[in-house]
Amino acid sequence: MVRFGAFEADLRSGEVRKGGLKIRLQDQPFQVLAMLLERPGHLVTREELQKRLWPVDTFVDFDQGLGTAIRKLRDALGDSADNPRFIETLPRRGFRFIAPVNGIGGASGEHPGARLRQSEVAQSVRRRLPHVAVLVTAAVLALVALAYLLRPSLPSPKLLRTIQLTNDHLRKFPIMVTDGSRIYFSEGTNTFATPASVSTSGGEVMPISVPFKGSSILDISPDGTDLLLVTSSLWPEADGDLWVVAKVGGVPRRLGDLVATEATWSPDGQEILYTKDNDNRLFVASADGTKPRTLAGMPGWPYYIRWSPDGRRISVSMQTGKSNTLWEVSADGTNLHPSLPGRDFLGGACSGHWTPNGKYLLFDSYQGGPDNIWVFPEEAGFFYKASLRPMQLTASPGDLGKPLPSKDGKRIFVIGNQQPPQLHTYDPKSGELQPFLSGVSAEHVDISKDGQWATYISYPDANLFTSKLDGSQKLQLTVAPVQAAMPRLSPDGKEVAYMARTPGQPWKIYLVAANGGSGRPLMPEVTSGTAPAWSPNGRLLAFCRETSPSNSNVIELFDFETKQISSLPPVADPYYPSWSPDGRYIAATGGSFTKVMLFDSKTQKWSVLFENSANQPAVDEPRWSHDGQWIYFIDYTMGYYRVRVRDRRLEKVVPISNHALWTGGTFGGWHGLTPDDSLLVLTRTEDSEIYALDWEAP
Repeated sequence: MVRFGAFEADLRSGEVRKGGLKIRLQDQPFQVLAMLLERPGHLVTREELQKRLWPVDTFVDFDQGLGTAIRKLRDALGDSADNPRFIETLPRRGFRFIAPVNGIGGASGEHPGARLRQSEVAQSVRRRLPHVAVLVTAAVLALVALAYLLRPSLPSPKLLRTIQLTNDHLRKFPIMVTDGSRIYFSEGTNTFATPASVSTSGGEVMPISVPFKGSSILDISPDGTDLLLVTSSLWPEADGDLWVVAKVGGVPRRLGDLVATEATWSPDGQEILYTKDNDNRLFVASADGTKPRTLAGMPGWPYYIRWSPDGRRISVSMQTGKSNTLWEVSADGTNLHPSLPGRDFLGGACSGHWTPNGKYLLFDSYQGGPDNIWVFPEEAGFFYKASLRPMQLTASPGDLGKPLPSKDGKRIFVIGNQQPPQLHTYDPKSGELQPFLSGVSAEHVDISKDGQWATYISYPDANLFTSKLDGSQKLQLTVAPVQAAMPRLSPDGKEVAYMARTPGQPWKIYLVAANGGSGRPLMPEVTSGTAPAWSPNGRLLAFCRETSPSNSNVIELFDFETKQISSLPPVADPYYPSWSPDGRYIAATGGSFTKVMLFDSKTQKWSVLFENSANQPAVDEPRWSHDGQWIYFIDYTMGYYRVRVRDRRLEKVVPISNHALWTGGTFGGWHGLTPDDSLLVLTRTEDSEIYALDWEAP
């Protein structure tokens, strides 16, 4: 017998009484009551009630039948669903008996007083259990929260070993793909590539036979059977036709009418993502080359495009002027944004590639030195704090780039060139490179007026040197941790003006004796300055200073006689001032590296000599020819140019497609002139090899 409120229920006879009077209650409502009284205070699920009330082979409208039984039970007890005293509804879950229960009958010979005491004890325990459960749950949650707050930061990935896979001394082109057992790539000379492959364990490089003169591998199909090729002798700086060929070789088939610079299959193999030369857009087409359309516009030139493993995102390397940055866009062309947080990688990060599990984004970055491999964790998991900072995996003295994860993610394949870049002169007519300053690894070279001495910055350690042009009588003028850049010899050859800083501090202008000594600030009260340039008579020193709050540059002049500073008339964000040999003009970039500007000291006015057609921040390093007739400069989207001052005649000196010229320097690139106006470049030999990095990631 179970008592609750004014009611008694005999679970064996199936009777319910109130004040000794029997209440009429059908069997199914009573069965519901019995199940609720057997577990007072606890949830009885709808599924449990269904099994009790209706056998497996019974076909009824369960929801309607259960609702009817509950309604009849509540009517018999005088209960309400809106304000329950006995039966509480837990929506979509079940029901619970919430009234105090005074006893469940034991054996037939048991004393009524004993049964009452037992029921009181049971009732007390039942009342306490929910409170104990709440306390235990709260304690567990508190411990979990504490452990979560105190969890360690995500450990840095570890480089376990590096293995050289190829050794054929040929240039490896930027894109590699793998089917798990072999790596497929393109190699050759600066302007001629052929497809090849090598085992993921290393060994002999095997050519892939295709009926094209000059073709490069872009991708491998998701099922690992076919290769995607582009046919272009100037790739990767020119478009070509897209072809599909079996990875073992064979008869290729044209992919519709598509022409592209780069292309890649989507993870499901249903679409082709591709880019075009001199086009700031991403395109997508069906896998057979039909239905091409624009996916998204980019703020710069997109290259090295890669899908995420789940096909929802796309990693895009972006060239805007001389800067290379990593961006990400959703597969539907929306949500375009930079991939990396903060500003540390705004000038030098590219070649993003996700690991197969999607947890890490691999990329390479030069960060003022050789390219190295970095890892950006996109997921930390429950046991580690999320890291919003990229972590450096390699610290190679030579370049390592274009990371490709293995199928299991335990290895990263990279293209490496372990030879340091060297200083060369370049003859555009013959295409020949000749060592300069004995082939020292240097940039920012400035040659004295008499043509006997040079000052330069060593690469990549950024120390200031002077030496004779034959490389003899070398003298180091700065040491680490000072970073020096853009030195300029005074017209009399006695002093060097340069910009320098220690890590974390702003750039400032310094002077040092060319024959050695300590560097001294141009003026102690000048807190920042870059890009110094002597006037031909040595009286003035032009330099750039960043203004606030616009963060744009102004060109200022320091007068060594009066010790005063004056400013040139304002122009949109000028940089890199360069005096004409006669002292009348100052050339500079303008419009945030989109123009070559000319300042006339007689008229005190600026004029535009050249403007990038796409308004890209790609114009840099204007330099005067030694006869003062021409200004040489680079446009990173078009090539190396010179413009004649008197009539604005423009001539292309070197096309952008010449790969030998584009070696990154401290600020992303550097080019100079010798006394006979030959082009100076910091470049390296063509040969590069493929390496495997065994690594460990948390």
